[in-house]
Amino acid sequence: MEVTAAVQKAGEIFGYTSLKEEQLLCMTAFIEGNDVFCILPTGYGKTLCFACLPQAFDLLHDNNEDSKSIIIVVSPLTALIKDQVEALRKRKISVGYIDSENEKYVISDVIKGKYSIVMMGPEMLMGKWRGLLASNKVYQKRLVGIVVDEAHCVVKWGLTF
Repeated sequence: MEVTAAVQKAGEIFGYTSLKEEQLLCMTAFIEGNDVFCILPTGYGKTLCFACLPQAFDLLHDNNEDSKSIIIVVSPLTALIKDQVEALRKRKISVGYIDSENEKYVISDVIKGKYSIVMMGPEMLMGKWRGLLASNKVYQKRLVGIVVDEAHCVVKWGLTF
């Protein structure tokens, strides 16, 4: 299966009937191994640009349940994360999020690689989760990328991020 077909099929699986050209370009470039900086207007569907990536990788590589791809999404806004998680779960996308309130409840599932998308704030990634995920064999094998949502906030996170 070619990359464009895999991206379109992944979108269809989750109920996205047609992808916009810019979404398709972003996802295709990412899957082809390029760093991607996606600037699109509010409401354009930037979330879709990362939401379908694990499924597209899985289609391309015939991954099974034990080798499903994982994307980490770093976002500065807890409210935005919760909204995105809710919307993605409605589309049956396997997504979990880590914050200081739910960390102890999701740690086992995250470490085991239960979720295709793991969302967290920068403070969580820069804390213990960075080392935990970097040393985890599941993530060493299955992590296909890290997405920074609301990238304009990176400057505020500091030079150590």
